[in-house]
Amino acid sequence: MAGARVSMEVGNDGVALVTFSNPPVNALEITTLMKLKEVYDEVIRRNDVKAIVITGANGKFSSGFDLKFIKLVQETSKT
Repeated sequence: MAGARVSMEVGNDGVALVTFSNPPVNALEITTLMKLKEVYDEVIRRNDVKAIVITGANGKFSSGFDLKFIKLVQETSKT
């Protein structure tokens, strides 16, 4: 989905707040997961991050995920 977005802010306390948005219900799907992985890869390279908090935008964490895509995500992350 083109509307999926992931942002990251690192506070002075070293906590990386990663927020994903995929309106209207923040469904986890391939695009969202790949963007989350990109941000995660960036976070783990940073020396100033001590913890990671993942949250959904607008008070909604996620409405769910189609589990048949897990294998595809695993295969894609190996490349």
